Amino acid sequence: MRDRRVEGRHNVWLGPATKPGEDPTFVLVIVQEEVKARLDHFGFQCDSRAEVERVAKLARTQNILVQPPLDAGGVVGYFTTVRDPDGHVVEFTFGQPLKGL
Repeated sequence: MRDRRVEGRHNVWLGPATKPGEDPTFVLVIVQEEVKARLDHFGFQCDSRAEVERVAKLARTQNILVQPPLDAGGVVGYFTTVRDPDGHVVEFTFGQPLKGL
């Protein structure tokens, strides 16, 4: 992670852990400013259905739950979606054919 502030702007780079001197293969850059383009959603793989349910329960208490846990089967698997403070949809899933780096 790299946290950087530049005159009137704040951005954060998130990516997988790397060895010293190596660059990450993927980064997500988050800039604190007005959302100008709509991104469909971010997706994160959970380790279990229970973890998906825990996220949904917490989201419900914060009034940010978009889709309660649903088992859509196939490659979609078991998922829930929430809305972040900037209005982006974030999906938490279990059972999709996704691998970490």
